[in-house]
Amino acid sequence: MFTGTSITKYFGTIDISVSELTQYPNIFVYNVILDNSGNFTQSNEKLVMHGIPLSLAINGSNRALMVIRETDAESSGRSAVIRGTQIGLASNADRNYMIVNSLEQEATIVSSTMWHGIPLSVDSEDRLVFVEMAASSYDEIARINIANYPIEVRRIGSDWYLVVYDRN
Repeated sequence: MFTGTSITKYFGTIDISVSELTQYPNIFVYNVILDNSGNFTQSNEKLVMHGIPLSLAINGSNRALMVIRETDAESSGRSAVIRGTQIGLASNADRNYMIVNSLEQEATIVSSTMWHGIPLSVDSEDRLVFVEMAASSYDEIARINIANYPIEVRRIGSDWYLVVYDRN
């Protein structure tokens, strides 16, 4: 469970809420809402990162990155610098995941921030909104390079999903 301090850091077009990891000063995790409300549906639109078309969910004009939540990992003390902010990484064997500090609730979306040309949804407390793809099996694993660290993505059918480590 997260025990650090919540602050905001510049990301894209607005400040995004992140939390400092107590055991690793100056390394942060995204404060996100994993929206499982059913208000989002998978879209044909993709966010392309390093040649991998990551799946998006859509609700009206709102977009959110679809992710697979990994719980079997540990904070590694390493970080990837994303838009000037050191974002914490977790690992399990040779696999790396971006760390998130999630809240289980439906998001009230008030704005968006640009990431690789796609406006991603942000809630009223400046938290990114991710939509979880519940999956127990996958067809392929690949990695996208973020700040010299290979972050895992998984393919299910023809769709790719970013894998995040949920600290909660």
